[in-house]
Amino acid sequence: MVKKSRLKRPILEMPSDIKDLLIKEGLYESYLNRPAYQQNDYIGWILRAKREETRQKRIDQMTDELKAGNVYMKMAYGEKNAKSGPPEAAPQGVDPIDEYIGQFPKEVKEKLAKLRSIIRGIVPEAEERMSYNMPSFHHNGPIVYYAGFKHHIGFYPTSSGIANFEDELKAYRHSKGAVQFSIEEKLPVSLIETIVAFKMKENLAKTKKLDR
Repeated sequence: MVKKSRLKRPILEMPSDIKDLLIKEGLYESYLNRPAYQQNDYIGWILRAKREETRQKRIDQMTDELKAGNVYMKMAYGEKNAKSGPPEAAPQGVDPIDEYIGQFPKEVKEKLAKLRSIIRGIVPEAEERMSYNMPSFHHNGPIVYYAGFKHHIGFYPTSSGIANFEDELKAYRHSKGAVQFSIEEKLPVSLIETIVAFKMKENLAKTKKLDR
């Protein structure tokens, strides 16, 4: 049996083991708050897995993305639903980026801190802020977003940051707007620096055009 929604197609029923897992992890409400099409895509994707190992990997990805709150199928999402106006202020004396990084296990935390340091070194003048529930760097527009997951670090240099480095990114799982860096491997420092420098240059070029 399926539940009806505003979608023209029916929403697939969630298997009981997945529901139990989400409730146990405190993620069931986050799942229900996702758009109906995302709920359908997640469950349909999991149900199509032919091997138990593949099914578990897909469940892990879904739970990781629900925890992050701003990622859907390895892509950043939420711009249309983002609140207007300045971001909410963190409690006095608390750096929201530090707070975000500090919530993860040691291995993930170290990778996030390292990535943050690499980006800072390339664009020290950029503003750091939480945006779409992710740490990000901005200077004349967004440069890059990043996020922590159980098995990888998500790196989001927007679509142009991916398109211009397709050859260099072949060794990594990536989509049109996102790259995954495995927790088990060293961060590709030189590649990250190159992409961030490109994004900064691109933003400055756009600003100059607007000033003409």
